[in-house]
Amino acid sequence: PVCDRRAVRSTGLLWDSRGCFASTVMVPDMDAAFRTLQDAGWNGYSDPLESKGPPLHFRKVRMQGMDGLVLGLIERIDPPLDGWPDFDGFSHPFSMSLVTGDLARTRAFYEDLLGFAVYLEGHGRPKRPVETLSGFPINWSDRITGHYVIARPPPADAPRGRIEILAYDETEGRDFAEAAAPPNLGVFLLRYPVGDVDRLAADLTARGARVIYPPTDLTVNGDGRVRSLAVATPHGGWLEFFAPIRD
Repeated sequence: PVCDRRAVRSTGLLWDSRGCFASTVMVPDMDAAFRTLQDAGWNGYSDPLESKGPPLHFRKVRMQGMDGLVLGLIERIDPPLDGWPDFDGFSHPFSMSLVTGDLARTRAFYEDLLGFAVYLEGHGRPKRPVETLSGFPINWSDRITGHYVIARPPPADAPRGRIEILAYDETEGRDFAEAAAPPNLGVFLLRYPVGDVDRLAADLTARGARVIYPPTDLTVNGDGRVRSLAVATPHGGWLEFFAPIRD
C-alpha cells in the first residue's frame, strides 16, 4: 500500500517553529563543502558568512536539501578544534537546532526535566541591516532579536549531542509540530544512549514527561538489539533513549 507521507518541515524557513530545524557539522574547508552541497542540489539561506566574536572566529552557513532537511556547516578558524576525532570533508553531526515560539518552556524541558547542562546562551540583533544566516530580509535584519540556548547532557562541552534552542522576536511563522512524527519524511527524533532505560522511564514519568512509547526491546540499524523509550518534546517531535541489550 502507498504510505501517506510528507516532509516534516515542508518548505520550512528558519522562523517557522517546531520540529527539528537543522543538524550541524564541522567542515575543514567551507568553500569546498558549500560547492559540494550546491552540486548535490542543496540551497543556502545565505552564502557562507564570517563571524568574529571572542573567543570564536568561524565561517558558517545553513543549507536546505531534500525532504526539508537543513544542514548547518561551521568552519572553525580560531581557536582550533580540540578533542575532536579526525574527519575529512564533513564531521559527525554534533548539534541539532530547534526553533520554538516558547523559549522558556522548551528550555525548562531540557534543563530542568532532563537535566541537560547549558553550554552557551545569549541574545541580540545586528546593529545595522546585513545579510544573516537566518535568511531574513536585509532591511528587517536589525529589527529582529534572536535568542539562543545551547545545552546537552553533561559534560556540557562534549563535542556531540548538543541541542541549540532558537527563538525570534517580531516574527510569526508556521508551526510544524503536528507533522513531526512517523511516517513523515525528515528529522522528527533525536536518540541518546543511557545506562538504564527502565529507571529513566520511571523518573521521567514522575517528572511529568509525556511518554510516546514505554521501554520496549527493538532492533535498530547500527545499534543492534536495544531497549528503547520515547518521550514527546514541547517543540514537536520525539526524544528516544536507548541502551544495548546484553546477551
